[in-house]
Amino acid sequence: HCLTVIFSVLLLTSWLFYYHPYPAGVYVLSTNLFREYHYVSSPKTWAEAQRYCREAYADLATVDSPEENGRLLLELQGSGQFAWIGLYDNTTGWKWTTGDDDFVDNNSFPPWEPNQPDNYGGKQSCIVMNLIGGWKTTDCSRKFRNLKNLPGSGFLRHGELEVGNGRRRF
Repeated sequence: HCLTVIFSVLLLTSWLFYYHPYPAGVYVLSTNLFREYHYVSSPKTWAEAQRYCREAYADLATVDSPEENGRLLLELQGSGQFAWIGLYDNTTGWKWTTGDDDFVDNNSFPPWEPNQPDNYGGKQSCIVMNLIGGWKTTDCSRKFRNLKNLPGSGFLRHGELEVGNGRRRF
């Protein structure tokens, strides 16, 4: 089950809410572009979550700023659950699943939990976000919910509401 970050409305948990970009020929005249995210409430391992996100949308969420972290946190707090993000340790350093630039850890961002990242026992190479926006390493085989990126971004959007197998445009 997914919720978008753009709306702060909680939908029934059996509904899937998502967006698609406008058809070709419609131009977005805004420089205020942002990533869109969804929260998936069914527990999955990190690999299952990544596969699901890539098949259904784009990928696990990437977070580049405290502002983006705050947007994700709003969705996560409503869920009461930790969630996977798309950061992992590939033994040479932290990487984003989207293949974006290498992850840069500076003193102010990301919001690591105390004593993190620790990769405890060499088995914690995936990242979950907690209910206060902190990041923590954990075993990739544990099951958590996940946050994912959507393809495309911008303010001009149309959407569909999916109930069961049927879709409705609005």
